[in-house]
Amino acid sequence: MKKYLKGQLVSRLPYGSFRGVFDSNHGYAKAPVANSEVTKKREALQKRLENVQRWTDGARKRMHNASKLYRKRCQHTKEHADALYRILNDHQMELERQGVEYWLLRKTIKEEGCSRC
Repeated sequence: MKKYLKGQLVSRLPYGSFRGVFDSNHGYAKAPVANSEVTKKREALQKRLENVQRWTDGARKRMHNASKLYRKRCQHTKEHADALYRILNDHQMELERQGVEYWLLRKTIKEEGCSRC
């Protein structure tokens, strides 16, 4: 590589020897230069942060909906279980009024309870 220094041919001098001679910022105020690598990383991280925030909002909505559905189903299950218990209890009391023996009553209730599940 050949370079010209003050009209003279200079060949194969190390780069560091030109530093004092060729100062590109000589006489000018040094302004901060945007580092493209840092800018790329910052933009990528900003995009990732936006994605995570969007996912978080979606997860909160899904959690809220799932919680509402759970409470609704839990209430429905409890009401259904109470209704079945009342029916079974009424039937047991009717069998007791008829004078059915205890062991037969228990066997009948157990069979009917399992068949209604």
